[in-house]
Amino acid sequence: MSQSGPEVPTSGRIFVYDGHCDFCTTSAVRLRKMLPADVAVEPSQELDIEDLGLSLDDVARASWWIDREAGVRLEGSEGIAAALQTAGGAPGIAGRFMASAPLRGLSRSVYRQVAKNRHRLPGSTNSCCGD
Repeated sequence: MSQSGPEVPTSGRIFVYDGHCDFCTTSAVRLRKMLPADVAVEPSQELDIEDLGLSLDDVARASWWIDREAGVRLEGSEGIAAALQTAGGAPGIAGRFMASAPLRGLSRSVYRQVAKNRHRLPGSTNSCCGD
């Protein structure tokens, strides 16, 4: 099953998140404020995800950082770390720590637990259940 929406730029960077999840949306709004203007932050439901090389299962499971010019697609905590690094400043430092070898495994575990339990977090809805 294909999901289509507005055209995605053929170049550039985009952070993709679950727009049906209020926790995810609130987090994405905060991230958008940190990122340079040329970085798109879009809910998966408003995109042609197949054009990004993603499936419905991919976007139900995790958020994604895609840098089309660099040919990079990063899932979950790795994508968040890349987005934070792109933001620079204090968020960039946090992103570098998240992506560092000593903390990468912990970052992945924390992300998986948050994603698994996002329906229990403040502001969540039943559509936050990625099951």
